[in-house]
Amino acid sequence: GSSGLEATSTSLLPDATSTSETLASSTPFAAAPGTFADPQPVTITGYQGFADEPFISRDGQYLFWNVPNGSIFYAKKVTDTSFQYIGKVKGFSAANVYNGVASMDNAHNFYFVAAASAKGTYRLYRGIFKEGTVTKISVLGITSKQNGQDMEISADGQTLYYMIPQGATGEAATKTTLVIAGKNAEG
Repeated sequence: GSSGLEATSTSLLPDATSTSETLASSTPFAAAPGTFADPQPVTITGYQGFADEPFISRDGQYLFWNVPNGSIFYAKKVTDTSFQYIGKVKGFSAANVYNGVASMDNAHNFYFVAAASAKGTYRLYRGIFKEGTVTKISVLGITSKQNGQDMEISADGQTLYYMIPQGATGEAATKTTLVIAGKNAEG
């Protein structure tokens, strides 16, 4: 079978030339009942390039991703496995060297990670996503000893999961701590 890729598409699977049958048969856990079987390539029509840390909005209408040390991009749903590239998500400060790891709750509160002023230090931020732009961006109230990275917000927006690198920061960290934080009265 064909992977369904077009010349101006990016697949989120490691080998964009593989068919879903090949991927399913090469995945050791795919044959077990109740597991994630029959992986399908997801295409981003109109975009060629790296699509890191993908996230599909809770309503299924948007796909977000970032590129290493770059911006957050988005695409609009065409089918369950096909999205049309729209462009960069707007509204971020030019001072943020790295924006990534997008997540969004049901109320379109958009969460992301951005570099802080100190090299290798990251902060978690929240804003409101609407029509391709994030507004009302604010840093989450996480102490300086808890520089968060790689996070996810629950669908109801009440629980934040993130990791704190131990020892070295960023990709040089040799150990991490997973943190779960509940939303407080201040939001």
